Amino acid sequence: FPSHDTKPIDDQGDPTVSGPVAQATARDSNLLGIVGPAYSGATIASLPFYKPAGIHLISPSASRITLTDPSQASSGFPIFHRLALTDKTQGPALYKAATAGVTNAKTFIVNDGDPYAVSLLQYMKDAGAIFVGQDTVASNATDWSPVIAKVKASGANVVIYLGYSPQASVFFKQIRDSGFAGILAAPDGAL
Repeated sequence: FPSHDTKPIDDQGDPTVSGPVAQATARDSNLLGIVGPAYSGATIASLPFYKPAGIHLISPSASRITLTDPSQASSGFPIFHRLALTDKTQGPALYKAATAGVTNAKTFIVNDGDPYAVSLLQYMKDAGAIFVGQDTVASNATDWSPVIAKVKASGANVVIYLGYSPQASVFFKQIRDSGFAGILAAPDGAL
């Protein structure tokens, strides 16, 4: 079996970038497979190029449930494989983990409006999660004081941010700096 080299392919996790990157990458006749894409949106945008070429994808983190449902238009079947659990499992599990051991948990949800966040939130609700408040904040937010004021006014002792790491880190720093001492939690996209 001949040895094969690896090479990085950067779609920046951005669906507008991943399509053109996938189109160029799919032309590589020496390509055996791809570890990635990391995000569901980028995966969906790349599938029209990788599926016809038969290039298998193994994503460590793309979690949208439709990616492995052959009945869905955005399905990656049979070339898409994932290591992460789907949003349907992650959403309720995140809520359960964030509130575990918290006496009289009062949970406030903040999401960035991205399909990833909206999906996680919906699956939490479907599983019976109860919130004292929720807010949607643009993913390019830099001043989190309006949402922090809402969190404090709600009496929340658990805050779950549904979104990605760049925003989560800024939000979590600002809410801690404001004196909030409760639980802060986020999904794998913020790891």
